[in-house]
Amino acid sequence: MSWGQVKVDAGLTGIFMAVMPLITLVLAHFFTSDEKLNIYRVIGFMLGLLGVAVLIGFDKLATLGDETIRQYAIMGAACCYAIHAIISKSLTGLPRRAVSAAVLIASSIAMLPMSLYFDQPWTLEISANSWLMLVLLGIFPTGIGTIMLFAIIQRQGAGFLSQINFIVPVFGIFWAILFLSETLPANALAALIIILIGVAIARIKPSSEKINTGVIQ
Repeated sequence: MSWGQVKVDAGLTGIFMAVMPLITLVLAHFFTSDEKLNIYRVIGFMLGLLGVAVLIGFDKLATLGDETIRQYAIMGAACCYAIHAIISKSLTGLPRRAVSAAVLIASSIAMLPMSLYFDQPWTLEISANSWLMLVLLGIFPTGIGTIMLFAIIQRQGAGFLSQINFIVPVFGIFWAILFLSETLPANALAALIIILIGVAIARIKPSSEKINTGVIQ
């Protein structure tokens, strides 16, 4: 995601992240026993894909321009978040802080080789402000955020966690305009509306669906 945002605006990144709950719905159908697909979730997922296509541009879907590749990378990160939500659900019986620490340590180790290869951190001149931002990002949205993530999944499930992700594009756009003076392309609003409608439809429960099990009769 960080690599993608070198060329992709923060507001657009937020919109791309809105596909995470829709991907989680599909994965949950195959990898959980209590969060199965229904007609509304399928429609929601298809609308989400349509929204992404509108955002990227139908003419660019098959191209490999630099900006398009970075957009795909961000969407790939959203897929990773969805996978993370499903895997995290299977870890809810373990000590929360221990699991959070293990996840962060493992992810740091996994990123280290690529960081050394691509960024060569020993050659970077990092300012004091950058170090401060690094610490803040590590503590709040990463460290504390991971602990909260496991708490939410344990109490409400992976599906609920994915659904609250729909606020990401809203705040992503708001902060990007407020603090970064970004201007969104004309298709961004249309894409956001389509994706959020998809998320809303995906949350509808059929009358024949058992609320406690999520199994269609």
